[in-house]
Amino acid sequence: QQFNLTPYPLFFPEKRRFFLENADVFQFLTWNSDLAFFSRQIGIDANTGEEVPIDAGGKLAGSVGGFDIGIMDVKTRALGAIADSNYSVARVKRPMFGDSYIGAIFANKESGDPLDGYNRTGGVDAKFVLFKDLNIRGFFAKTWSPLSRGNDYTAGARVTYKNHWMNLYAGHGTIRPNYNPEIGFVSRTDDNPTLAELNLTPRPNLRGIRELQFDSFLDHDPNTAGVPQFQEWTESFRILFQNGALSDNQVVDSFYQRLNQPFNIYKNVFIPAGGYHFMRHQVAFTSSGDRRVTFMGSERWGAYYTGTLNEATVMAQYRPGEHLAVALNNTWNAFRLPQANFNVVLSGLQVSYAFNRFVNLTS
Repeated sequence: QQFNLTPYPLFFPEKRRFFLENADVFQFLTWNSDLAFFSRQIGIDANTGEEVPIDAGGKLAGSVGGFDIGIMDVKTRALGAIADSNYSVARVKRPMFGDSYIGAIFANKESGDPLDGYNRTGGVDAKFVLFKDLNIRGFFAKTWSPLSRGNDYTAGARVTYKNHWMNLYAGHGTIRPNYNPEIGFVSRTDDNPTLAELNLTPRPNLRGIRELQFDSFLDHDPNTAGVPQFQEWTESFRILFQNGALSDNQVVDSFYQRLNQPFNIYKNVFIPAGGYHFMRHQVAFTSSGDRRVTFMGSERWGAYYTGTLNEATVMAQYRPGEHLAVALNNTWNAFRLPQANFNVVLSGLQVSYAFNRFVNLTS
């Protein structure tokens, strides 16, 4: 369960076994967690979340002649106002030295909707791993649709340098206003994002502590006309303990968010359009995972648009044996805004039983 605190769509991971098998073969990352192909767009209506019947589907995945290849085709049935559709995707990658590769993707949706008869995405990407510590990745993808023409692509590059005491990451991209992969996932369009992150990871000779992490992060997102839309600056530190426990803390998490239209945060509560600066903080602790009872707790507080927001999360899991696990989680969001004061509480119970390493039942 998730409650969306942003004006951008949430990403929900795929859980259906047919699409999970060999999913890495079809993966084509664009900017951050955006995807040129996202299987949850098949058989689940993007607007309502309603399940759409799948009539038939098949896929092939494997290696041929030094290439990693994936091909998938799925047909869905019409359901009410939702037209029948046929989805096809082909992904190819050529592995190179180390974990380097060059690749391409083509995804196609043919729909019975007379106003939106097709949507296609084509793209190329590459990753080069140099000197083991240096990782350079780039991509370009374009969409075709009868609903939009021109200004319909995304492109970007990222550089990562990592060694035993430092991680450095920087990237820049563009997501044009009409980029629209209906079989993919895009968190926001009309965006020219720039990211930079420095993570220092010293390992001091302190009892019980394996590693300290000091992290500085900056995300600057103007639109394609150069007008600032979003910015986040974070200063955080983590403590990794020898027993596997983790303390994750944000000293500063500063935001700028521009709302070009009112933001419906909850029921009939709207944040007015405008530009907002606010700052938040966090403390969190996760216990060692090798005990029968494990737990996680976090507290996140500070300003939020026109008021304040306090987020408290508690999770606990009990494993009486090697097969059975019972988990409880609870998240409490306390909003104090001029528009309204209200609480949103999400609670869940999960019971899992592993018959063996191949068969697992979860409810």
